[in-house]
Amino acid sequence: MVVADSAARCKVVDFKQTFARDYLCPYCPKHVNQLGTHKPWEEGPHPRPAPPTMQTAARLDSTVLKKLKNFNIVLSSPPDPMHAVHGGMCQRFWFDFLVDGCGNIGKDLEAAQTIISKAKIPTSIKRPDNRMGDRGAGPPSAEQWVTFFRCQLPFIMLHIWAPTLAYDGRASGVREQHFRFEPKTGSSKEDRPLLEGMKHVSDIFPVAMLLCCIVELMEQDLDDDGVEELRQYIKSFNIKLKDLCGQGWLTFNQHIAEHIPDAIKRFGATRNFSCLPFERYNGKLGRINNSGHKQGKMRGP
Repeated sequence: MVVADSAARCKVVDFKQTFARDYLCPYCPKHVNQLGTHKPWEEGPHPRPAPPTMQTAARLDSTVLKKLKNFNIVLSSPPDPMHAVHGGMCQRFWFDFLVDGCGNIGKDLEAAQTIISKAKIPTSIKRPDNRMGDRGAGPPSAEQWVTFFRCQLPFIMLHIWAPTLAYDGRASGVREQHFRFEPKTGSSKEDRPLLEGMKHVSDIFPVAMLLCCIVELMEQDLDDDGVEELRQYIKSFNIKLKDLCGQGWLTFNQHIAEHIPDAIKRFGATRNFSCLPFERYNGKLGRINNSGHKQGKMRGP
């Protein structure tokens, strides 16, 4: 099995690295302008066999892995849950959409950070930085994203959006909370538009909760029903996000996450094919004291 992020996986097994046109996915014949849509050929039994490479982004021309017998390069190179979901979908929704795109969550970022700092988190899980949302605090780790979306974001939304979520604003006369979405990333094209403008909390909250459910399910050992539930959550999230922000807002991570349930059926829980353990040990290696010496040289006692 090849465990790597999208860029490294492309180099190791010779998948296309340009997703701006034509086929973008090595696992299915989906085009860039079909992100956030559900095609008839996606129905049927799961997991599906790999389609012909001429219909996907899997070229497989210059990889020595082709010489391995009984090794399916495409199916044995699963998408990485850590980079696709934690460092991809979670990062884009929190930082790029809510913080940067919606003006610091409608100027409620400080209130959200107060909740983060006061939250009681077990010592057995990784606590997010209290400055979550400030770019200067550095990017959260995958474990911090898991804690944030499983334990904190639902309560943050319930607290700062209570006036809208607790009542039907149109029926009760309560003014519904909304933000002006002005994306700092992404581009609007004729076939992949960006939907800028006012976004209502009642439309944002269900999308956020779907992502929280996705993160929660990916931390569990799922049976067949659980895998199909995860699949439906991911598809629903992508469709609702497309309706909320436009197809131009969706990225490759949103689509490739749809293939994680197939990988779970082949390899078991996501921890079996995630880059997280490798990234964690890379961090430990980086913290080894080398007394300022480079090139791996260390000073003895």
